[in-house]
Amino acid sequence: MTRSLPEECDVLLRDGGIAHIRLLRVSDRAALHDLVDRSSERSTYLRFACEQRAFSSPSSPRSHERRCAPAAYGRGGRQPGGVTADGEAGELADAVRTVLADPDVDAVLVVYTPPFGSGLTRTQEAIAAASQGADKTVLACVLGHDGLVGSHVPSYAFPEQAVHALSRAVEYAAWRSRPQDRPVEVPPVHAASGRRSSG
Repeated sequence: MTRSLPEECDVLLRDGGIAHIRLLRVSDRAALHDLVDRSSERSTYLRFACEQRAFSSPSSPRSHERRCAPAAYGRGGRQPGGVTADGEAGELADAVRTVLADPDVDAVLVVYTPPFGSGLTRTQEAIAAASQGADKTVLACVLGHDGLVGSHVPSYAFPEQAVHALSRAVEYAAWRSRPQDRPVEVPPVHAASGRRSSG
């Protein structure tokens, strides 16, 4: 079940200041488009392409590392599978399937900011349907919502949380696949010599 955050609240900052935070509204559409359009390529890449946690996007030169492809983040055409903020649920589902089919992609992070596109419910249904039966890891960031999308896609309120969770899973898999240490052979101890040394 999805746990929703409060629609708005005041938060205490480290410097003692107070910030008022609220969920996005439909009326924020123009401001959000402006914010995304003003973001540099580098800023968008660092925000959504997972470079900080040893992942790379398919267009990144760091091709030797594991790849995490953002299926959608509001800037169409900038990354494989990119869908604009106004993209419909069907477009997002197609983008997820396209990225999942890419042999150079190991995992997919789908980023969606409600209430844009087709709305929360239809978009979550599209993500769940597109990732059903996938043989690759699919995570979602549905801004402001933690929980599951459908019955199988973990969803996080913020992209950083999703990338951190994925990186921990990769680290754990690497730890499990490491060669096992050879057991230390302890020489046998004879009862008689043990009694002499302790007496």
